[in-house]
Amino acid sequence: MKIVEIAQSNLPIPPAGMLYHATYGKNFSSIKSSGLKPGSAEIQNFKVDTAIGYVFLTLSKFEGALMIMGDQPGINAETYKSMFELSKGKGVIFAIDPNKLDKELWSIDPYVDQTYKYKGHVPANAIVKTEYFSLAPPGESSEMYMKQIR
Repeated sequence: MKIVEIAQSNLPIPPAGMLYHATYGKNFSSIKSSGLKPGSAEIQNFKVDTAIGYVFLTLSKFEGALMIMGDQPGINAETYKSMFELSKGKGVIFAIDPNKLDKELWSIDPYVDQTYKYKGHVPANAIVKTEYFSLAPPGESSEMYMKQIR
């Protein structure tokens, strides 16, 4: 995951193409039925106050999945271990159609490259595809596990 210091001004608002959100497998059923709710993530994983109230969506499935792996900056080791166990080692990537979302609620994440912040609820009908992947076990590098994401 590439942490950046300033917003990427070359990203269009609203986003032009498919976006992705990755989470732990235990969250699948809730998200498929209710969508993505701002602030409903395990916020303690992220040491950034600006995370509260937003849903984060990235241009890349790879970057989305990488953001939740246990060896990434800002991920709390104990929380990751718990989520890994509750999710039976599985993560899920949701493909989101930005055309189904309010054009006025978008901004660019100033800290993570190629990532948007959406200040609103992402309804379940905006999720157009789901894909499972294997999470790296706690304490292991995510490098080998990221090869499965295309």
